[in-house]
Amino acid sequence: MDVKKSIENTLPYLRRYAHALVSDAQLADDMVFECIACLTDMTYLWEQQEDGAAKAWVFGVFHNLHNDLINSKQQRRSFSQHTDAAQLNLNQLTPLQAQVFLLVALEGFGYKDVATILNISLGELLNHIHGARVSLRAQMKKNQLVPATSEAV
Repeated sequence: MDVKKSIENTLPYLRRYAHALVSDAQLADDMVFECIACLTDMTYLWEQQEDGAAKAWVFGVFHNLHNDLINSKQQRRSFSQHTDAAQLNLNQLTPLQAQVFLLVALEGFGYKDVATILNISLGELLNHIHGARVSLRAQMKKNQLVPATSEAV
């Protein structure tokens, strides 16, 4: 598969992730556009990716752009995810917890791929997943979306 087609196949997933991660739709689209620009400048690296690893590589590039945005502005962006019953605020999570949660739950990446995308160890990834689940479960209990006795993680 050629580079252009591979990037096109990844775009719907990248856009969904960007819009879930960044509450401003225009900013999310701008970040996806910037990611595509970076990817087209790095086509020589694309060809070095193994089959199945290309999508994770694209998300890794996006992750680095997102971190650059946060670091350059020295502020956290608002993250939010809607459910049918109520809004769960991802802005109550750390930025890394929100990214880990979205990559696993929304995008369906495996733990090893997420650790590679975010350039963290598997142990650190598991800690962030646990923290995100605890925080989101507490919000769900507070909003009476789950029974107070629910202990499943």
